[in-house]
Amino acid sequence: MENGDVFYIYSVFEVNGITTTRKLGKVKAREITGPESCRCSVSNGEIEIDRALRAGELLIAVSDDDRWF
Repeated sequence: MENGDVFYIYSVFEVNGITTTRKLGKVKAREITGPESCRCSVSNGEIEIDRALRAGELLIAVSDDDRWF
C-alpha cells in the first residue's frame, strides 16, 4: 500500500443465508499509518460509508488494482 492508492469500499452482509456485498464508495490513501491501515480521503460515497461505519457494518476495502473477475 502506498500514498495515492485507490480503494473501493464494500459493505458485506447476508441475504437469505447468502453472503453478498454492496459497493458504497471510493477512497484514496493519504497517509500510511501501519502495515494494514491508512488515512484516506473519500472521493465518492461519503454519506454511505459514514452510515455503515456508525451502524457497525462489516466493510472491506478492495484495491483498484485488484480484480475480482
